[in-house]
Amino acid sequence: MVWLFQLQLPQVRLWFWQGLLVACLVLPFVQPRHESQVNFTVEEGVLKAGTPVKITGMQRLPAAEAVFAVYLAGVGLRAVWLLLGCWRLRRYRRDSVSLDAGSAVFPNVQQRLQTFPEVCISQEITSPVTFASTILLPPGFLHLDERTQQAIAVHEVMHVKRGDWFFSLGEELVRSIFWFHPAIWWLLAQIQLTREQVVDRATIEFTLSREQYLEALLAVAKTKVRQDLMLVPLFLKKRYLARRVAAVMKEVKMSKRQIISSLSTVSTLAALTAAVAIWIFPLESSAQDADSGQNLGVSIETQGHKLLHGSRVEYPQAAREARVEGTVVLQLSLDAKGEVADARVQSGPDELRRSALSSALQWHFANETGQDSVIQSAVTFKLAAGSANSLSRPRIPELSGPSIFKSIGWGPMASKEMFEKVRDALPRLGEPMTSESLQRIAETVHQIDEHLTVGFIVDPKDNSGSVIIDMAGGKSSAPLSSSNFSPPATEGVKRVRVGGNVQAAKITNKVTPKYPPLAKQSRIQGTVRYNVLISKDGAIKVMELVSGHPLLVEAATPAVQQWQYEPTFLNGEPVEVVTVIDMNFTLAP
Repeated sequence: MVWLFQLQLPQVRLWFWQGLLVACLVLPFVQPRHESQVNFTVEEGVLKAGTPVKITGMQRLPAAEAVFAVYLAGVGLRAVWLLLGCWRLRRYRRDSVSLDAGSAVFPNVQQRLQTFPEVCISQEITSPVTFASTILLPPGFLHLDERTQQAIAVHEVMHVKRGDWFFSLGEELVRSIFWFHPAIWWLLAQIQLTREQVVDRATIEFTLSREQYLEALLAVAKTKVRQDLMLVPLFLKKRYLARRVAAVMKEVKMSKRQIISSLSTVSTLAALTAAVAIWIFPLESSAQDADSGQNLGVSIETQGHKLLHGSRVEYPQAAREARVEGTVVLQLSLDAKGEVADARVQSGPDELRRSALSSALQWHFANETGQDSVIQSAVTFKLAAGSANSLSRPRIPELSGPSIFKSIGWGPMASKEMFEKVRDALPRLGEPMTSESLQRIAETVHQIDEHLTVGFIVDPKDNSGSVIIDMAGGKSSAPLSSSNFSPPATEGVKRVRVGGNVQAAKITNKVTPKYPPLAKQSRIQGTVRYNVLISKDGAIKVMELVSGHPLLVEAATPAVQQWQYEPTFLNGEPVEVVTVIDMNFTLAP
């Protein structure tokens, strides 16, 4: 691109090369990282159903460790080399003497450039060098004619004014990190050459004499440059001599419009090239295991065969929410190539079998025998310690208008003592319900006990809401007593309390709820119990949740609200009925 778009002006080329270096350094941080296939440890021996399986981490390849060790050794050697270079410069500066104050060359140049570095003569060097705010000159500098001295003085003071030594030091640090990368070495060489050409051009404009500067270059070229000074910008590196002389001899001009146009074009093309590189060469990050802290919670052990690649086993969301853990033992039939031709589940929780089986069918093992074989593999699912159940962060429903709290339910997985603990955080029946109040209830309950789950149900008929609280995991305990259910009486209407079995015979319209897909996947079964008040015309007037799993309650509540009964008469007069409704959810075996 530099050649194609005629970036002939040294300063423009320097901007481009530096921008390209920055892009190279930034590129790895903006590339997407695709998770690599997992390399799992392999334990010898036969795995039998029910055998505890040890959770193991990823197996690091010895070759990769060796390469990384070589890389670190290279970085260390380069770092030592840089430190030695700085130490030599410090020693050269300490042993040098200040330039004779009687020489007027440097004072005149410093005054005109308004830059005042320290100038010293060192017996240890053979070529002018600049670092920080110090210029070291060889003893031979004093024997050069005044025109050559002036050209060298301008060149070195220009380096100090531009702060080039700090750029050079940064580039050497980059070279140390990427010591193995030839493209980085080439790019840094282009930057260093172009920087010298920029200073060459500025020196010629200052001295107004091209021939004078060429004489200075040739005079220094006759000396032998010491290799231990490669850390600092030298007045002349001989491998750059021909190109620098050619650039000095050539008159280059670019208009402001050409500069802007050329830089814009090459920058755009460089960005497009980077985008293509990102797309074609995504970086790979190490796959994570159960101990990685990412709560993936899946590890694999395989009998006698090395897993080369295959799809990662996903921890089913439904099983995570239901806090289902365990080991799925698979019997795998491998073909001659090591690919899984068939897989069968020998044991393991039902909620985890599908995920393990579907992933195993895509695995590819190393098969050194070249014959069909049957092996066993164990996939362990384990939730990270302290991971919160996702139901403890409930989805807050959207309210379409004014709403009130109609009922508060308590699941079967917690005790009455826990209900007493959170009672003050719960709303009173009949209070206004808003999205803010729902969020506040959820946060308060979670703060009281992080193992509690909170669910909200909104009845689309009247926009009224119910709160359901349950315990995430643990053993089932007895539900709260429903004997104290006593809705406000209706004036002039009598009320009776009957058993649920008696009233069930009078149902005229029974809406059956759909089994929630998430509950079905998690194999969640149980009974949802309600205390209800049936009006004298047979409709559900008041309903209070007594117990039930939140996933089942969400499906049962809107269905029960639509139930219709035959009116109940007492002494010939219609009465309200207080009863219990049990909604059973049972999965087929």
